[in-house]
Amino acid sequence: MEKILGNDFWGKRYVTMVGKFKRDPEQKWLPVWAHLLDTAGVMNKLVREWLPGHIVEIVEKSLSADDFYRVCEFVALTHDISKFTPIFQTKICERSDFLKGQIEERGIDLPKVSDFQHPNGIPHAYAGEALLVQMGCPAGVAAVVGAHHGMPFSEGVDPDEDLEFCIEFYGDNFYAKQQKEWEEIWNDWVAFACECCGYENIAELPEIDVPAQMLITGLLIMADWISSNETYAPWLFLDENIHTLRYPERIENMWAKVSFPGQWMPSSFFMNEEDFELKYGYEPNEVQKKIVEIVEDSVTPGIYILEAPMGSGKTEAALAAAEILASKWHCEGVFFGLPTRATSNGIFPRLKEWAAGQTEGVQLSIRLAHGMAKLQKDYRELFHGHAWQEEDNPEGEKGLVVHSWFEGRKQALLSSFVVGTVDQLLMAALQQKHAMLRHLGLAGKVVIVDECHAYDAYMNSYLERALEWLGIYQVPVILLSATLPADRRARLIHAYLGMSGKRDSEKKENGWETSESYPLLTYTDNGQIHQADILSAAKKKKISIARSTTEGIAGVLKEKLKDGGCAGVIMNTVGKAQEVSECLQEEFTKSTVLLLHSRFTMLDRQKLEEELLSRLGKKSTPEMRNLIVVGTQLLEQSLDIDFDILVTQLAPMDLLLQRIGRLHRHGWRKRPQRLQNPVCVVCDVDEWDKGSEQIYEGWLLTRTAQLLPDTIWVPDDISPLVQEVYRNVDKNTNREAQKLWDDYKNKAEKKRRKAAAYRIIGKRDFDETIHNLLDSSISNREADALRQVRDGEASISVLLMVEQEDGVAGFVPWQSDGERIPWDHVPAEEECCKILQQKVQLPRILSVYHFEECIAQLEEYNAEKLSEWQRSRWLAGEYIMMLSGELETELCGYILKYSKNNGLMCRKEEQNE
Repeated sequence: MEKILGNDFWGKRYVTMVGKFKRDPEQKWLPVWAHLLDTAGVMNKLVREWLPGHIVEIVEKSLSADDFYRVCEFVALTHDISKFTPIFQTKICERSDFLKGQIEERGIDLPKVSDFQHPNGIPHAYAGEALLVQMGCPAGVAAVVGAHHGMPFSEGVDPDEDLEFCIEFYGDNFYAKQQKEWEEIWNDWVAFACECCGYENIAELPEIDVPAQMLITGLLIMADWISSNETYAPWLFLDENIHTLRYPERIENMWAKVSFPGQWMPSSFFMNEEDFELKYGYEPNEVQKKIVEIVEDSVTPGIYILEAPMGSGKTEAALAAAEILASKWHCEGVFFGLPTRATSNGIFPRLKEWAAGQTEGVQLSIRLAHGMAKLQKDYRELFHGHAWQEEDNPEGEKGLVVHSWFEGRKQALLSSFVVGTVDQLLMAALQQKHAMLRHLGLAGKVVIVDECHAYDAYMNSYLERALEWLGIYQVPVILLSATLPADRRARLIHAYLGMSGKRDSEKKENGWETSESYPLLTYTDNGQIHQADILSAAKKKKISIARSTTEGIAGVLKEKLKDGGCAGVIMNTVGKAQEVSECLQEEFTKSTVLLLHSRFTMLDRQKLEEELLSRLGKKSTPEMRNLIVVGTQLLEQSLDIDFDILVTQLAPMDLLLQRIGRLHRHGWRKRPQRLQNPVCVVCDVDEWDKGSEQIYEGWLLTRTAQLLPDTIWVPDDISPLVQEVYRNVDKNTNREAQKLWDDYKNKAEKKRRKAAAYRIIGKRDFDETIHNLLDSSISNREADALRQVRDGEASISVLLMVEQEDGVAGFVPWQSDGERIPWDHVPAEEECCKILQQKVQLPRILSVYHFEECIAQLEEYNAEKLSEWQRSRWLAGEYIMMLSGELETELCGYILKYSKNNGLMCRKEEQNE
């Protein structure tokens, strides 16, 4: 935007109209036109200097590059045109006679707010859209203006209803009195905006399709937020001359203050074996070579589903492929999504190291995206505390940075490299305000989702809709899994191609949907579906399957660990893991029994995981490995640890195989004589407990028990076993099995229907505009959104602190040197970080069956004793639960006790110790 503001501009009536005003104590303001120029200037910077090339190329399929830039500038220049209206100027100027007088000096009369029929009835974004439609603006362009507050309206604006609209918004008599003057203001501003953008008039603006509307709206929201920040775009004091607002110098100063990091611009169009070894420290295996070869030869962006054994280097395969895909299709970043916070935290150091290797003399942004990210050690090390400005960084610092502007929860996906829970991706399919920002963040990246088998039907419904949109944007997607049912594979491919719910009989006959080859790469290129069998050179591993009961675990391990070694014991619930751990601690006095589950505080759990990786990871030695690890599902996900023997409760076949992936994982290890051959002991195959049924579907447990062999060959048996468990039942199945199957399918369908109510529209439901994209009744609260993409039971998390003398709290004794924090003041930031690391989840018996009672007791206690702590922006909304000196407390008739070895344990109050 290079237009110079000449004498003609300063003579317009709109020059003194107020866009922003701060009454006390500084009495600052900003004209509407200045905010619009600021937003347009930032928008120009974003689209020309920040926006990934991939997005520009995608939009160009329906809009020329020149028109794309000009439309972006136009919506920025007109997004607040409705502030040039009687009602807006009347309301804002009621707080300042000076500003009101400036406007009236130019021949515009402002009445009282009480003169209007509905002063708060119509959002100004809607009013702006309506004005533009009435003036002949294409509906799609006007819809972007209407959606710039993050919520498109349910229906489009009908220009035939302009009279009714004007009466509602401006007031009947008042509008008629100065109709000519107000229309002159709108026409003058639109003419100015068109001239800035290189259009003769508003009718020359092109129509834009729905994907372009989504992305341009995201850009407009981003530009509006930046230009509304007084740190970047200073306001005027009342006695300042508006001529001091100089353009384009003001825009250059704003952009320098924002100081976004650079763009990732990889140039790895090919990667031979030497290149791979140089980047990752070892020669690529067959799995890694195959995906690199296929993405090198691809002619269009597509989706790649890699099914390969645990420990086969899928992460490195995905990152190598991402470099090539980003180079070919001008993507500016990578999103790496994982099932949980724990898995995100666990993989972050690896991805941080990889991303640091991509900086190549520039500064790039990285983001760990989940609710407790700032407590992750490796992530905190990257903080600079603020966005670098030029004067702060004269040398042009290189490397990774956590940029403060991207730290907002809705801006999470705008960093170059984003590691986080898969929820961040799923929420792009959720009816949530400002969804366009998530789409903008994803549309210019390569998207990687690890362990894509780990989601239920509810989450998969969102994943499929998110994939549908990524397919529309032609975003390269890589999905990783060791154990993926064939039906899931097919649904994911169809979703990306916009074929959800369809089945192509020809392709099905070709076998790609039902293939049991393994390892396997299924991918799309140029609209076609392909598959590549991967001839793995990895040595086949024979796993012997033994059967036992939970009560027999101690006896099995006593026999197997006579010569030393390490054992993994995986239970399906925390309560069962604690029970088994206590039993083993009594039996194995000379061995270390380590317990890991979700009911340790974050800090204790992090230390346990570090100890586990130290003693059972790749760098561990035989003398360190005399260990029994008892845990829950945490042990089956993303931890690169190795057991000499595995004991596990029965779980669905795909998850059972995930657990087996931790058995003899490091093939080069020297093991005790009795543990030379890998053995997995599966407990409770014939009769599982109620806890297992609360976690897993009865049908899947039944089928797994029926099909569990005495020997499993890895990797050859992985796919056939998984596919058989998830295969549709035969018509001749007995009545009991049929009932389990029907229950399983009905529950899955119910979850999909529930999710569908909260998803944004898909490709087949597109109209000409983004109206109806979101339901205005959907909550904007982040906690609500997370609950909507995960259909789990209600859960309650608390922060465990120790009550000391009256009015003082401390930490559990092994975590601090007697540090104490008074209740009667707001804790400092570092204190808050330590307190947040005490987060732990309450047992299911409390969070599910006594939810309301628990919340009431916790709220009452926190309001009474810890009201000052709630004033902290870090601790607001958190529940602090105080333990006694014996690390116990009572809640809803249950005794909760915390210990370093067992975590949080729960018993009924009248039970004996």
